[in-house]
Formats: sequence, C-alpha cells, structure tokens
Amino acid sequence: MPIMLVLNVAFAAVALWLLWEVLAQHRSPLLWRVLTLVGFLGVVAGVNGGSAEGIVVGVLVFGAGQLLVTRAVNSGRHSGWSLIGPGRRQPPAGGAGRPAVPAARGGGRRRAPSGRRRRGR
Repeated sequence: MPIMLVLNVAFAAVALWLLWEVLAQHRSPLLWRVLTLVGFLGVVAGVNGGSAEGIVVGVLVFGAGQLLVTRAVNSGRHSGWSLIGPGRRQPPAGGAGRPAVPAARGGGRRRAPSGRRRRGR
C-alpha cells in the first residue's frame, strides 16, 4: 500500500474529527475552531503539494487556532456557536443517567467518631 494513501486516510480521519469539533464544540468561538481546521487543511495541502512553506504556514495557523481554542475551553465560558448548544449536552461516556461511582473510603466500613469500628456492621 503506498505511503501517501495511508497518510491521506489518516489526514481524512483527523479532518473529519476537526470538522466535528467545529460543528459541535460550544466552549470556544467558532472563528478559532475554523482557524484550526483551515490550518490543518493547509498542512495537508502542503504535504500533498510538496511545499515546505505551505506546511509551515499550515502548522503556524493550526497551532494558533488550537492555542486559542484551548485557552477558551480552559476558561470555562460558553462563548461559541455549535449544533449542540450548551443546553443540549451529550450524555456522559459512562452511560445516560448512571450516577458516578463514589470513591471507596476506609475499606468500605463505617467508623465511629472515635476511630473504632462500630459493632454489628
């Protein structure tokens, strides 16, 4: 299998993931998410065209967009548009409606206030 075919399949997978981020992530401005996608597509065009300048420009644009998106997400504000707005969140990865499992404490037995174990438990 030619290396360029494998590389372009990988590029396509990453491009689809970035497109989903552009459409679905609402915690950063749309412009910064699009900037990231355009930078990545610039890298792909530079690789396929054999242009080192195109790759460098694409990497710089992608890096700037990713930095801005990361800073916006870490700020915790919901400042961007998306298909899935902040009011319509996706279910947690563990399953819809399932509460998180609390961390185990002290071997799972209750202790009396003095630190001794209670009788009958």
